[in-house]
Amino acid sequence: MNFTNEELIRLISMTCTSMTDSKHTIKRQEKIIKDHLNHKDDPEVIKHSKHTLKLLRKNHKENVFLKEKLLKQYELQEGKEVFI
Repeated sequence: MNFTNEELIRLISMTCTSMTDSKHTIKRQEKIIKDHLNHKDDPEVIKHSKHTLKLLRKNHKENVFLKEKLLKQYELQEGKEVFI
């Protein structure tokens, strides 16, 4: 795909926003798990919460990778449109 520098900047910004949101969501999910454990909730609920946390962390890691890839592409373009 061809992206202008402006489009890349927007994509990078959107990815950063998504990363910030996912960090907060991960922290909330960690607290939820802690609360489940403190209240000795159903093991299946705890298992599901831990699985959700695993998926959230994976998604965050993918966003970090995407941001790095977009930044690298932006640096490579040096103000030109190129094929990704």
